[in-house]
Amino acid sequence: MNSHITNTCSGKQYVSNPSPPRKVLTARRKAGCVRKSLQFRKVRKSGGMFFQFKDPPHPTGISAAPGRVAAKGASWGRSFPRFSRLVFLLSEFVFSGMWKPKTIGGCSKLRVKSKRPFPGIACSLTLCVLLLVPAASASWGEPAPRESAWIVAIDAGHCAENPGAYSARGVGEYTFNSIISSIVLDKLKKNSRIDPVLINSGGEKICLARRVDLINQAKPDLFVSIHQDSVQPVFLTEWIWKGKSAYYCDRYSGFSVFYSEKNEKSAESLRLALLLGQALLEEGFLPSLHHAEKIKGENRQIIDKKRGVYRFDDLAVLKSAKCPGVLLECGIIKNRRDELLLLSYPHQLKISAAIMKALLEFTAEFEQGR
Repeated sequence: MNSHITNTCSGKQYVSNPSPPRKVLTARRKAGCVRKSLQFRKVRKSGGMFFQFKDPPHPTGISAAPGRVAAKGASWGRSFPRFSRLVFLLSEFVFSGMWKPKTIGGCSKLRVKSKRPFPGIACSLTLCVLLLVPAASASWGEPAPRESAWIVAIDAGHCAENPGAYSARGVGEYTFNSIISSIVLDKLKKNSRIDPVLINSGGEKICLARRVDLINQAKPDLFVSIHQDSVQPVFLTEWIWKGKSAYYCDRYSGFSVFYSEKNEKSAESLRLALLLGQALLEEGFLPSLHHAEKIKGENRQIIDKKRGVYRFDDLAVLKSAKCPGVLLECGIIKNRRDELLLLSYPHQLKISAAIMKALLEFTAEFEQGR
């Protein structure tokens, strides 16, 4: 006996032959509409079982477009992630039989063989995929990690013969630079993502041009030049330390970070400078703003007051290096308090930790394509 079934698309009735038991998945696709939700109901009729996926009424009253085959992008498929839907189809294909699209009465139908030898396995496999794949697929869009380590050049400013500025107690700047650089180098060696290189490790007397050549010959991805700060002579005060005349300035204190717009990678250099300034802030350090004062020898353009970042285009190591780089003035050694702190190991460790943190954050951002 034939059974009369109402077409959900046209409202007309069509006749279904009493063929052997079969299952039919019915899907309807809206014309130009995005799916909001999915309604499912199972209806038993004579001669078989029907599974109907019905769309909710469209607010504009647009009716579904008849005659579309479910296998070619029916609306029910959009409810699943692409890969999950694929595995769903494959599991049903393996465990339930071949699907065959069919159009009856202007409405899309999908005939499936009725026998399902392993319904439990099919459902379990599909459920596992739907639960696990969305979580795993979240990482598919992430860029692959860098295969090789980042080469980072650490430049200890000046040398033993020409130590740079002298501290309030007469200690040469190179002493501070070499100690902090060696601590940073040891920390970076313990990280598999970084391959550190120390420039002029022997502390020989070299000119600025030779220093730049050594940096570029190392072919680093990044470099950090470590220095200690001083002040203009107008701010210095004479005092006697251990029977010798020396000069100090307790008026200014703090760090400064420089980058150059003449560097080939100026945008990356600025980003590294900002990250380094932020890392130093988080370690408890404060920036010095004395380089922005409008006096002879200073008047530098300050980019970020909070993080102590300055633009200094004509610093030789910054403008001539072929990779992103910054110059860090760790503190003002003419300040008697800063001098003692910069010679203390805990303080040096904190500076090294900030440098390492900034380098790792920069490499992570670069690998993520920010």
